[in-house]
Amino acid sequence: MFSVRRISNRIALGAVALSLIAAIIAAFAPQLVYAVRDTLFLASLTPEDQAHLTAMIGTSGQCAPSVRAFKVAHGFTAWEINYHLALAVLITITAISGGWLAQRLGASMGQPIEQLAEFARKTGSGERELPVPLKRGAAEEVETLHHELTRMTEALRTADADLKFRSSAIAHDLRTPLTIMRGRLVGLQSGVFQLDDQLIAALLRQVGIVEELVGDLDLLTSSQAMIMQPQSTRIDDLVRQVVEGHAEQLRNAGIAVAIDTVPATAMVDDRKLSRAISNLVDNAVRYAPQSRLAIRVWQERDEVRLRIADDGPGWPEQDLAVLLDPFTRGEISRSRETGGAGLGLAIVHAIIKAHKGKMTLLDNNNGGSVVEIQIP
Repeated sequence: MFSVRRISNRIALGAVALSLIAAIIAAFAPQLVYAVRDTLFLASLTPEDQAHLTAMIGTSGQCAPSVRAFKVAHGFTAWEINYHLALAVLITITAISGGWLAQRLGASMGQPIEQLAEFARKTGSGERELPVPLKRGAAEEVETLHHELTRMTEALRTADADLKFRSSAIAHDLRTPLTIMRGRLVGLQSGVFQLDDQLIAALLRQVGIVEELVGDLDLLTSSQAMIMQPQSTRIDDLVRQVVEGHAEQLRNAGIAVAIDTVPATAMVDDRKLSRAISNLVDNAVRYAPQSRLAIRVWQERDEVRLRIADDGPGWPEQDLAVLLDPFTRGEISRSRETGGAGLGLAIVHAIIKAHKGKMTLLDNNNGGSVVEIQIP
């Protein structure tokens, strides 16, 4: 484990130590500085002056007045004699400044990272507060991390709200048939009801509602890994089979069906696609009774197109894409008298996506709702 602040502190201490060592060397090794200085000065002289200076040093010594006078006369300034002291001071100032800057850098990076780490710990424990805004001048990497954590928190908030809504919807849709069954069974136990075919049929109807809801939930939860068994299928024939299977419900709902198809073949899982088309027909029975249902199938380039339109009340006044979300229904009460659990369109959408197709909800120009499906 490591921290940015600890590493920056160590870097600062290392820089200070190295600079102090350099300062000590410069301050307490003047002979080395003098040697370098004199070598450079000697190299700047003419060969005759070099020979003369060397002879003077050999006779009188390095610090003789005549030698110093010769050097000054040839451009050797007095401040150069104390160059090692200036160098020592400069290195010391550099060391102190470098250490201070490194310390500030560690603080500017370490503090926001520690704040974000604390925020991540709180998020992991279930809190959904947005991270504290960063101070100006934060490192680019820290700002990127802050931005991504903010996006993650917003996504978690949305997911939490969605989970709460779905849990409430599931509880409501399960509670209704279970309450009815419990009432019938309690009445049967107390002698209020008599066990007859009518009561058994009513109980079986409520059991069927629960089974349908559980089956729909199972299909939706496995939609991400839906196992497909595609085979070459005539989509126009499949549509006619589904409509024939719903003939009684359509007749009881007073819906007149008009089918306009051409031979259209695609590689699909016929059972799952049949389920999707069946859900769309069920929607028309539930929400558009006493209407006209127009179903059209045609081939367009490499796609099969399916269009199901009715002239009923149409889609509710909301974002049509929202209707593809699970448990979304056009009316708020979630009454079984006016519809199911709000999973029908979501299941259709999941099946079409599993076929790598596209599903679009539209408003009918003459009133009513339209569903268009594209299957590659």
